[in-house]
Amino acid sequence: MKFKKLEIGDGLKSKDKIYRYISLSQFMSLVEKNRTYLTRLISWEDTWEVPSINIPVKKSNGEVEFPIYSGSSELFGQCWTLKEESDAMWRIYSPSKNGIKIGTSIEKLEHIQGLQHSAINKVYYYNDLMDGLNNREKFKKMSHMFADGLIKRDAFEHENEVRLITRNDERFIGDKVSKGNYIEFPIDVVRFIEDIVVDPRAQDHYFSTIQYYCKRAGLTIKPTKSELYDDRIYEKTRIIQEWKAVE
Repeated sequence: MKFKKLEIGDGLKSKDKIYRYISLSQFMSLVEKNRTYLTRLISWEDTWEVPSINIPVKKSNGEVEFPIYSGSSELFGQCWTLKEESDAMWRIYSPSKNGIKIGTSIEKLEHIQGLQHSAINKVYYYNDLMDGLNNREKFKKMSHMFADGLIKRDAFEHENEVRLITRNDERFIGDKVSKGNYIEFPIDVVRFIEDIVVDPRAQDHYFSTIQYYCKRAGLTIKPTKSELYDDRIYEKTRIIQEWKAVE
C-alpha cells in the first residue's frame, strides 16, 4: 500500500488554520530545539483514549479475556484545535496565565521531518462508547489504521480537536521507532509557525518579554496578545443603542 506523507481527513482542507495551546516551557523547547514531538496516546491523561485496548475479547471457545497486546497501543499523536479563541482552552492549558497559542496551516504539518506517513483528522466525539466504536468505520483511507485513536468522549467536545496521528512503525516514522512514550521530530519553526498569541490574562511585562524573546530567537512572526477579555466593545462592533420613550 502506498501512503501519502499526510492524509487529510474529511471536512478539512490543506489551507485550514489550526491552533495549539501550549505552556511557556513547551513553546521555548519548540523554538530553541526546532523539534516537535508526538506522544503515545495511551499515555495521555484521559484513560479512555484508544478504548478498544481496555475491552475484553471473546475467544473462539467462548472465554472472555483482556488482550495482552493491541496494535493500537502504538498510536502516537499531537493535539490541535480548529477553535481560534477559547476561554476554556486558555484556562485549561494556561493555568498560570502565561500560556502561548501557536497557529499554523494543515499543509505545514508536512514540514515535520521524519514523519513519513501520518494523518490529520477531526476527532469524533461520542456520548455512547458503542456509537464511537461504530463510527471508526467512517474514517477514510489511511485513517482507518488510526481510527481507534480518533474517537473521544463528548465531555471533551469543547476542544474541537483535530489530531495529527501516526504509528510507531518503520513504514511511518523510519528509524524513530521508540519504546518510550514520545518521539521528537525536527521542524523548521520559522517556516512552520504562522501565529503566536499570548494568554489574554498575561501581564504586560510578560507579553513584552515574549515579544523580545521571539525577535531574539529569529522568529519572523511578532507575537500578539489575545483580546478575548478586551472591553472595547464599541470600537470593535460599532453598535449604537438608541433610547426611545415608552408611550
